Amino acid sequence: MKTDFEIKTEFDITKHIDFAEGRLVAKKVLDCDNGKVMLLAFDSNVETGEHSVAACVMVQVLEGEVMFEIEGRQHNMLAGQQILMEPNTSHNVKAVTPAKVLVTRINCNCADKPEGCGCKG
Repeated sequence: MKTDFEIKTEFDITKHIDFAEGRLVAKKVLDCDNGKVMLLAFDSNVETGEHSVAACVMVQVLEGEVMFEIEGRQHNMLAGQQILMEPNTSHNVKAVTPAKVLVTRINCNCADKPEGCGCKG
């Protein structure tokens, strides 16, 4: 397991990342064979750009406000809200205000199961 955080120690995740003017800052919370958890800090109007990942994804807004676009549909998201995506879903995140976001990616092993795993990956 790889991480930018101290193992076996409690912490307030939002205090472990700072905003950078005009930029997106990322910190690795967990990274292992089964997936990844990333902490992101967006300055206002900063966006990821449209992309997709071959994993099941949950995005949680911890602070601020973001405009989350999934396959052309926009979702205005505030602190405390989250959204789920199937693998290979095209999306973009743009900060309306400075925002901190937690992204959880779980790798799908559909190829290992003849019946699939149900994730549509």
